[in-house]
Amino acid sequence: MSANHTFKVASNIGCMLPDGSWSTQFDSLYIVLNETGQVLTYKLTKGTALSKVEDIHVLKNLKSRLDQQKASCETIFVDDCCKVRSKLQQIFPNMSIKLDLFHAIQRVTSKVPKDRRHYLSSSFIDD
Repeated sequence: MSANHTFKVASNIGCMLPDGSWSTQFDSLYIVLNETGQVLTYKLTKGTALSKVEDIHVLKNLKSRLDQQKASCETIFVDDCCKVRSKLQQIFPNMSIKLDLFHAIQRVTSKVPKDRRHYLSSSFIDD
C-alpha cells in the first residue's frame, strides 16, 4: 500500500467569497492506494498530521475491511516513515513501514550542491 497527502484535489474544493477570493474547506486529501493504484480509502483533511486521519478512523476502518476480506498487506509506503511508523504499527501491527520512492530519491538529490554544480549534476538530478 501507499499512503500520502495530496494537495491539488483539496485546493479545488471551496467557494468564492463575496470579495472575489477563493476559500477552501480542506488543505489536503489523504489517500491510500494498493499496489495497482486503486484507491482503498481517502479523506479530505485540514492538516497533514496522521492524527487528523487517525482521529476519524479512516485507517482503522481500512484495517477492519482488510480483516473481513482476509486480505493482508506486508508493506505500506509513506512520505514520513520515521514520524508515523509507531502510529501506523498500532493499527497495522505486522506491517513494514517504508519511505516512498519519491521522498527517498529526494533525500539523495537534495544533497547535490546547487551553488557549484558539476557539469553532470543537472542530468543526475533529472534522471
